[in-house]
Amino acid sequence: MTYHSQVLDYLSTTYGIHDASITHRGGSHPKLVFTYADKRFSATLQRDCPDNLNLVHMKQQDLRRLLGTPPDRAEISPPAQKRSLEQMTADLSQAAAPLQALNPSPADTATLMAKPPSKPLMGKMARYKDRVKFVVPLKAATALKGRGLLVERLSPDSWKLCLHPNLARKEPMIHWYKNQWQVEPSRPLALYEDLPVFGPSPAEYLIVDDEVMVRLLTDQLQPLGTGRGGHCRPAPSTPKPPMVQSAPVDELVGLPLDAMHKCLVEIRRIEQLSLYRLVKLASKDDSGERWVFRAPLIE
Repeated sequence: MTYHSQVLDYLSTTYGIHDASITHRGGSHPKLVFTYADKRFSATLQRDCPDNLNLVHMKQQDLRRLLGTPPDRAEISPPAQKRSLEQMTADLSQAAAPLQALNPSPADTATLMAKPPSKPLMGKMARYKDRVKFVVPLKAATALKGRGLLVERLSPDSWKLCLHPNLARKEPMIHWYKNQWQVEPSRPLALYEDLPVFGPSPAEYLIVDDEVMVRLLTDQLQPLGTGRGGHCRPAPSTPKPPMVQSAPVDELVGLPLDAMHKCLVEIRRIEQLSLYRLVKLASKDDSGERWVFRAPLIE
């Protein structure tokens, strides 16, 4: 048994957890996800490998500390038995009996079997100087993960994204960056050459079978920001006021201890109640350094 299978077997036989699953989404390590005592748990695993008792024992200790003392063997329910093919066929035949009695026409059957039309999902799209970027909604991103994508332009404002028929294709691939799923095909130029440059703008993503159709809302294009990489950067709310020098205060060096303590307390009180800050400045002449208050220019 491999490392992952032994961990799953430990949860099943020791705690009666039969619905545990291992996911590889997000991060470089797989995660173990399961429910125990009406609570959802998640634990990080090492990459799967052949039988390694040290790794298995360490993870068993981690799970024991996480879940507490295991229940008695008598309280652990066995995993649900999988139904056989004959049982599933019998259930399907029983469920189809009322439909066969109605004897629907081929047209009615096609109507019943047709999938309801999916609603478009809102995402974004951007056109930079040397590339175009699709910001794909989460539900549409699940249909595009696995290998390289085929990106085609269907009309001036619509595109098609689907898995490339070549299984060895790696680019472009949908990737998770800055809390969003992105696709950035840099070539061919025909995908975006006649589009104006614009920042992330609203776009509709429609899932059709295993393909995703994208329609750019050309009436809602956003301007391109001046941030790094062409991303929009919000302007500062209020500019920092210029600092001017106020009247100097007495030198702190040489004061008695009690007087210096009182002076520092007063300085801290002033800094907490106002924008004034005490700084040490070097004099332009040979008189040495001095302590001064600096504050914003008040018009």
